[in-house]
Amino acid sequence: MKDTKMVIVSYPKSGRTWLKVLLEQYQKASNIKLPKILWTHLGYGHVSEPEVNSFLSAYRDVPRVFLTRDLSDSLVSYYHDDKARNASKLVGCEQLDQYVREYSTHIIEFYRKANRINFQLQFSYEEMQQNIEECVLSVIKLLGADVDRDALRQAIKECEFSALQKSERSGEIDMRVGEGHMARGFFKTRKGKVGSAKEELSPETYEYLKKEFEL
Repeated sequence: MKDTKMVIVSYPKSGRTWLKVLLEQYQKASNIKLPKILWTHLGYGHVSEPEVNSFLSAYRDVPRVFLTRDLSDSLVSYYHDDKARNASKLVGCEQLDQYVREYSTHIIEFYRKANRINFQLQFSYEEMQQNIEECVLSVIKLLGADVDRDALRQAIKECEFSALQKSERSGEIDMRVGEGHMARGFFKTRKGKVGSAKEELSPETYEYLKKEFEL
């Protein structure tokens, strides 16, 4: 914990793995070792993690970054993740529309707790899609690490969604984070797009979530 130089907070399926792999590829391309980063879902992911009160106490002096995403898109992606890795969570809400209605309170609770944290930097998955270089650069600068623009652009090229999807499926890049990822042919790179919720949910459920998420 004392070696941690930055904490990045996100709800599951908000682009965390993409950002993590980008930083790893940047280190390889630049030969610059970045300081230690703690990645956390504040206890709202598959793995047990510090809840918000413990977090506030332990990391009050560490730079904190908040990675966000459209809440509906996060929930749709989380459904597909659970379907592959943790099917027991789908009991009683096997269908996508049932699932997102059931777990809408889960993501609302996360954002309300995260909003108690003072973040030095915040950006979204959507902003990463629009200007990934500036988003990653802002993290590197906040870490106080050296910047190699050429290496960063090389890492970004290697982590374009189609390239990353291919690398994961070939085994060139291992994005698994636990036993659940190793089973059932599960891959972290699924669609990599903005707006999946509107495409996959019924209009009624999509409108329901929009009203629920007026935080």
